[in-house]
Amino acid sequence: MYENYKLCSELREKQVCIVVHKYWEGSFEQLFHTHIPKQRLSQDNRMNTLRSLVVHYSGTSPEMIVGCFINKQGKEPPHYPGFQVHVSYPEPGVLRTYCGTDVQAWCDVVTRGEAFRVADLQNRGR
Repeated sequence: MYENYKLCSELREKQVCIVVHKYWEGSFEQLFHTHIPKQRLSQDNRMNTLRSLVVHYSGTSPEMIVGCFINKQGKEPPHYPGFQVHVSYPEPGVLRTYCGTDVQAWCDVVTRGEAFRVADLQNRGR
């Protein structure tokens, strides 16, 4: 199902919307938000960008960075899930890719222009 969670109202087709927020004392604080042309950032580079932003804004230690890339077998060093990438669909036609824990970074990309914001257009016509 579509979550419609914090979808940027300014998102357009052929753009990537990148957001970083941090959970702090019971609420979320937005730390970064930008839009770039979709053709300027490949899917692989989007993942690397998100991970880099999480590292930047969370002050992640080198040990924790290594822990993000090891598997869950064994206890030392511990596996840290901060770089695991997840996918969701905030609304029809939009793909969200995100990673992080207390500091989360995500990017939204329009994947199906014919489905993007159709519900908004239908509601405005009423």
